Parts: sequence; structure tokens; C-alpha cells
Amino acid sequence: MSKKIELLNSEGPILTAVKDVISNISIYDRHKKLVEVFNISRFNMFINGGSSITDSDGKEWIYTEQSEGMKPSINEIQEFLNG
Repeated sequence: MSKKIELLNSEGPILTAVKDVISNISIYDRHKKLVEVFNISRFNMFINGGSSITDSDGKEWIYTEQSEGMKPSINEIQEFLNG
């Protein structure tokens, strides 16, 4: 069973992460198109600003540069990763 979290939301989901049973994390954009697949380490790098994601519209997203109001809490992210 996979887990899901909206990483960025502004009047609707912008980037959504889905974790599968083997801990691959697939990132989907607002058009529900797969834009990236991370392992846990690479996902943490993205969350901490060490990498970016480019969506299907060509927009680059650097997580740490986005408004805190668009993001889930650190606790929600940890629950997503650990749950």
C-alpha cells in the first residue's frame, strides 16, 4: 500500500509525493504527471534544498524557496517517510 502527501499546495496540489512499499518516492505535478522518482536519501536532499524538481510545464521547484504556508509540517513529512 502506498502513502501520499502534498508537498506543495496553493489552491490545489502543485507537487504530490507517493511512497511505495519498497520506499521509492514518486513525485507528481499538478497535471498528475510523474516528474521524478527518488529514494529516501534523494527525497531528503530535495526537501532540504539540495536539489530541484522540474514539472511538466518546465517550472523548476526548489522546495526551500517556497512559502511555508504551501508545505506540510516537518512532522507530517516524517510521518509520511516513516509510516
